[in-house]
Amino acid sequence: MNTCIIGPVVFDRGFYYEKNNDYGVMDGKEKFTIAGPIWKINQLRGLITRGGTEESGGITIRSTKQKDWGPVWINATASRPEEYDNVRLNHKGWYLIRNVDIDNINQFEAKATLTVELINNALDVFLEMDYTTSPYAGTPLKHGYDLTEELVLLEDDFPGTTLDTSKWSATMWNMTGGSHTVSGGKIGMSGIRTAIIPGMPCWGARSIQSKQTFDAPFFVEFDLEVPETSTTSNFDGHNYHFVLRPGQWLDQEGWPDTFLIVQDCGSSSRDIRFVKPFTDPLLKVMVDNSNKLHKWKILVGEDGLITAWLWNSTNSEWDFYWKGPCSLSTMKRLTIGFTHHSHEPTNHTVYTDKVKVYKTQAQILESVAKIPVTGRNASTGLGSRGSSYLHKNGESDNSFQNSASDPMAIFNGSPRLYSNNNPQNEWNEIHNIEESLKVDKCKFYNDLIQIIPTSTGIEIHRINGASFEKFFNVDIGPISFIKLLNKTPEELILAINRTKWILRRSEPFVYIKHEYDDLTYPKFSCCYHDGASLEITADDQSISMSDTHYALFWNKGSGTCANPNPAQNLRTMILQKYPTTIKSNKIPATSLTGIGFYDNTLPSSNQNHYSKLALEWLNPVNQRIRII
Repeated sequence: MNTCIIGPVVFDRGFYYEKNNDYGVMDGKEKFTIAGPIWKINQLRGLITRGGTEESGGITIRSTKQKDWGPVWINATASRPEEYDNVRLNHKGWYLIRNVDIDNINQFEAKATLTVELINNALDVFLEMDYTTSPYAGTPLKHGYDLTEELVLLEDDFPGTTLDTSKWSATMWNMTGGSHTVSGGKIGMSGIRTAIIPGMPCWGARSIQSKQTFDAPFFVEFDLEVPETSTTSNFDGHNYHFVLRPGQWLDQEGWPDTFLIVQDCGSSSRDIRFVKPFTDPLLKVMVDNSNKLHKWKILVGEDGLITAWLWNSTNSEWDFYWKGPCSLSTMKRLTIGFTHHSHEPTNHTVYTDKVKVYKTQAQILESVAKIPVTGRNASTGLGSRGSSYLHKNGESDNSFQNSASDPMAIFNGSPRLYSNNNPQNEWNEIHNIEESLKVDKCKFYNDLIQIIPTSTGIEIHRINGASFEKFFNVDIGPISFIKLLNKTPEELILAINRTKWILRRSEPFVYIKHEYDDLTYPKFSCCYHDGASLEITADDQSISMSDTHYALFWNKGSGTCANPNPAQNLRTMILQKYPTTIKSNKIPATSLTGIGFYDNTLPSSNQNHYSKLALEWLNPVNQRIRII
């Protein structure tokens, strides 16, 4: 039997010509009538695209509204001439449906008169995904997170047994014995002062200095570790310096244009000094003599100020320590280094482990368009997701050629809504916002996520291989209201009670607006949030989302959180619009929550890595297919 295709709605041969029907081509418009089941006829209303037609320079411009359906493939032709029932007008091509008038024939059948505008009558024309780009179009969600990332400029954890001479230069002055040694992920500097030279500083020195220079602002993280004891009672029997200054330096020369953090050690005292050489300390603090190790983070500011934080091992966080001027002559082309000074004839060793110099920069809210996978793609973009190719941040090569054998391929990855709330109890795709939807009789999905409202909650399923599996269950109380609010090839919006559920093409998460409703869910056993791992042991356990807008969840099974058994490669992600604290089994009512999944085995460079998915969630682009 021949079929008639109107975009995603397929009829048995139902086109027919009415004597009084105004059909034919008029100002680029065509009209025709189709008959069929009422529920299927009603779906045509959801395919309407509003807009006008203009002629400009010999070009016809057919405008569309962003939230409407867009181009629709219509094929009303029959395969054999003797079966034509509308030989005067065989509709076939890409159209915009401008209007649908519906009249009921009886309680089961209806007819619809469609007003359409032809765009192109070739099936395999080139199409393009037209979409907004970030940040210029203003599409990113307004949110409350400071989204910055580290740009590492220099990092060394001193592996192996030798100093990396591509990063550091090593020097010695007025010192004998000892060496620069690398072992166990640390660099150790040792030696004995050679002699006190009249008129010269009374120390010997070993130093390393970065070969790379840095322009403020930047951060430096490092530690200073000095020996347990000293034979000299002076506070500076031996000391270890962090050195910051413009350009290169020699151990005893050029010290006036230098800023130092100094950790001193004598036989009976220990102190920390922030100091300009040959001046009184900017800050001097006496510390417990047993406190030989300090881990520092400092911010070198463009304004000439130093901000210092000291690591609190008890609370596992950085504590503010000091802020003040470093008074360098310039904040450009600065080097960093470490110097061990010995003021006594006894050999000691001082240590530093991992050193990191980095800047912070705003993270890019990636603007990712999802282009349907077809049989004849012009480009593969940056990778595929389900049945879509991905194109990022306004890439120009986002056109593709539709499949010559399957015109419906342009809907690959599109969000779909199905209902079997009909006398035939058959699952039918829904486009009409007036359709009556019931619990346990509807479901909606794209190619990655499926949502099913049930009498006991809202199930969220993820694709795993060729089928969906449940990975999350949300409870918002008894469901009494379900309504379709909007449906296009790129976005579906559904109201369930007082919550709104938004599903977009080929995205592995769903957006949930729930200003008045908590989302209760079964707890997981493991979580990663705000940069730290957490084992979940109870309901209502607090999970902070103050620093990062996503938290990751998985179950350890019979293993551990680090090594689950069985392995948890597909894991759950909860996303938030504003900094908050959720619970291990509840997301308090808020403006917007995301629930999705990711593959834990993917590297950070992959577009489907959780960090990139999280940024993409904050920038849901508006997109639509157009013919070019």
